[in-house]
Amino acid sequence: MGQELLVIICSFLDPGSLLRARSVCKYFRTAANHDSLWEALCLKERPHLAKMYTASLEAQKITNWSQAYRYSHARHQWSTERTSVQISTLNNGRTMIVSSKLTQGERNQSIQTAEALWPGAAPFAYYEVAIEDMPTPWRVGFGFTTDDWKFYNVFVGFSETAWNYGYTSNGIIKQAGREFPHYKAKDVLGFWVEYTTNESFHLTVFLNGVKIHSGSETQPPPIYFTATVYAIDSRVSFVY
Repeated sequence: MGQELLVIICSFLDPGSLLRARSVCKYFRTAANHDSLWEALCLKERPHLAKMYTASLEAQKITNWSQAYRYSHARHQWSTERTSVQISTLNNGRTMIVSSKLTQGERNQSIQTAEALWPGAAPFAYYEVAIEDMPTPWRVGFGFTTDDWKFYNVFVGFSETAWNYGYTSNGIIKQAGREFPHYKAKDVLGFWVEYTTNESFHLTVFLNGVKIHSGSETQPPPIYFTATVYAIDSRVSFVY
C-alpha cells in the first residue's frame, strides 16, 4: 500500500484513532503524523483559532500542526483541592458545580485548574469552557489567578447584567467600562494564553468562536485558570 493512500485512509480517523495508528508500525506512524491530517483536525474543530495557529507556526513557536493540535486540545481539569468547599467536580474533573448555598457573608465561590501555567513551559495554552447550567439570576466569571488567589491582569471577567470587567476572585473590580458581548447559558468561551519566559502574559478571548478581547501584561507565576460563580447549581465544563 502506498504512503499517499495510507494518508488518505488515516484522514477518515478521529484524533484518538489517529494517535493509536502511530503505534501500529513505522508506515502507519509516518502516515498518521502527516501534517495535513492534523491541520485539517485543528481547523475543523477550532476554526476560530486559524490565525492563532498560523502565527505560532510562522513565529516557530511550534513546528507542525500535530503540536498545534496537542496544545490547543490539552485536557484541562478543575482541581479538587484548589477550590471552595461548596464546589464539587464531576466527569473526572471536567465539570464543576456549586453543590451548596453560600454561607452568610460569602459573595461567590471559586475554583482553579489542577495544573498551573509557568513561563515558557509551553508555546501556548488554550482553555475552552461551556456554560452548561446557571440558575436565574446568575453570574459567572473567568480569569487567571495566582496560587494565593491574587489577580493581576485586567483582561476579562463576565456577568449577565453588567459590563464585563477584569476582577479578582473576591469580587474587587480592577477595570470597568469595557463593554463586551454579554453571554448566556450554553455559550462557549475560549482563552488562548501565551506565557513567555520573561513572564509576559498574553491573552486572547473568544465568545462562540468570535474574538472579543486581547491584551498583555507582566504576571508572576504560577498562574491558574479560574472560574468564579455566585449561585447554587451553577455548572461549568471544559469542552474538550
